[in-house]
Amino acid sequence: GESNIYNVTIHGAKTANTGIQLNTNHGEPDHVGDNKYELSVQDDVSTIELIVTPDDEGATVIKQPFYAVQYGETVIKFQVKSSDGTKTEEYTLTVTRGKDIEKIIPDKAEIVIVVDEEETITYKIQPADATSTNVKFVTKDATIASVDTDGKVKGLSKGKTIVEIQSVKDPAIKGEVSVYVLDKRISSDTYNVAHADETDNPYNLYDLDYVSGMQPKTTLNDFLDQFNNPATYLHVYEDGVEITDFTRYAGSAMILKLEIGGTVYDEIYIIQKGDAGTEDAPGNGILTVADSTNISQVIKGNIVNTNLRRAIMDVDNNGIVTVNDVGIVKNYIAGKISTI
Repeated sequence: GESNIYNVTIHGAKTANTGIQLNTNHGEPDHVGDNKYELSVQDDVSTIELIVTPDDEGATVIKQPFYAVQYGETVIKFQVKSSDGTKTEEYTLTVTRGKDIEKIIPDKAEIVIVVDEEETITYKIQPADATSTNVKFVTKDATIASVDTDGKVKGLSKGKTIVEIQSVKDPAIKGEVSVYVLDKRISSDTYNVAHADETDNPYNLYDLDYVSGMQPKTTLNDFLDQFNNPATYLHVYEDGVEITDFTRYAGSAMILKLEIGGTVYDEIYIIQKGDAGTEDAPGNGILTVADSTNISQVIKGNIVNTNLRRAIMDVDNNGIVTVNDVGIVKNYIAGKISTI
């Protein structure tokens, strides 16, 4: 018998199947129903490649090699033609491209608060249509000021620190706010400052908030330089009117206020010891015979001795007004002593 050899090629049956598996060079999209897919990409993605695998190897994919991706949403459409040529299916991929923060601009470059006071940092971001807008707040010195996740800063102790507003995605993109925390009370390492509620203060002798310890003829300019509080926030008033001429002398019964942004946090009397003025007029920062006479009148009972007058006239700081105080003032006027 004879034998023959035959070559047989078996072709798969052509179908109308247009199903696919979809992927991209920037991750696998979500299948959101029917022939629709969605994918979110980062700011730096400007083009995308579709990787389409048909369920039927013979199906034809009709698409571009790459697609440009704009900020916001880009809708990409492509088609799959069945191997038997009877069916063409359209698919849609919606790509959402985010836009990163490029710049963070605080509304205030600095804030000034006192201990225990709070203020919330506000800011703007650029570009205004950025989509990745999450930020975090970081304080450089948590002993001076704290800050919460909403940007609320709280003063904890006197000093200066920096609070940064950082992009969560890229902390190198940030804005900075200088935070100054001040004492809420007036204080000085040079002068004697007393508040009536400070029971352990040795100068708390008159149930009065006051400062003393400067010498006669001390200009307000020199006077204000001797406080722990920034001079910018110290204001001097006389009879309710703010004094702007700092060449004047610090006189008794003037008022010193710690004032920040229109809020008064502390106010105390200025007491120039011995600067008693007259019964109706405050002191002028200069000791004269009229001052010693006025002190004598208080001792004799001819002038009512208020806490303020007692603080001014008690030159020897023993809590009472006596002839010894008159003598000290007279000796100063006569040049027998050089300080009060």
